[in-house]
Amino acid sequence: MLNSFFSDFLGEEPITERQQIGELLVDLKCITPEQLQEALKASLENPELKLGEVMVKEGMLTEELLYKALLFQAWFKSTRLEPDILIQRKEMLKKVYLFKDLTEKELSALLFITREKYLAKETPLFFEGDEGSELYIIISGKIKISKRIPGGPDQILATLSAGDYLGEMALIDDFPRSATATVQEDCLLLSLQKEDFDSLLSAEPLLSLKLYKAFTKTLSTRLRETNKKLKETEIQRRMEKSPKSHMWIG
Repeated sequence: MLNSFFSDFLGEEPITERQQIGELLVDLKCITPEQLQEALKASLENPELKLGEVMVKEGMLTEELLYKALLFQAWFKSTRLEPDILIQRKEMLKKVYLFKDLTEKELSALLFITREKYLAKETPLFFEGDEGSELYIIISGKIKISKRIPGGPDQILATLSAGDYLGEMALIDDFPRSATATVQEDCLLLSLQKEDFDSLLSAEPLLSLKLYKAFTKTLSTRLRETNKKLKETEIQRRMEKSPKSHMWIG
């Protein structure tokens, strides 16, 4: 597996481009500047030894993390994003509750499997009852979360903004979406596909434990908040239908 992707990105390319890829790994704190220089020196001294092979053999990176980084680099080059933007995206991930306990390398591994998505105002992100396969992190903009109420208007459960996340349950179960998400203000999102997420967790067992612990806390909190709002809505509906029954209140 090593040679199949190392040669594409870290073996046959000019040294300047290998240096750029290495610097990206340094910027994202996957490796140290000293480790990069050590790997570059070793690959230059022995042309048959790829830069990526040095990183893996010397324990600087796991094979899986480097593989994700290289795939990400290909996507990154195609989007023409500035390197500074990637650093900003990683800093955004740090502020997300789900990822607050992750190490620098774990955050980078997560960043490598995210993709950006732009949605205009009033665009539905997903509907209640849809099949889900993605988690979304809001970089900018606002999203309204609502739920159908039998016999009444949809209940707005929350309005999410930059730094918030939604759709996390799609990563850990196969149940339909439990609410509808609609863009309130033009949104830039980071999306994380279940397939990529599962692949990452298979390679990083400790990361899996950290994330599932955070998922459990998030689910518990959101269930309490949703139950409270739905209960308040039901009480209000009953009061509106039977005004005389609550004249004594107050």
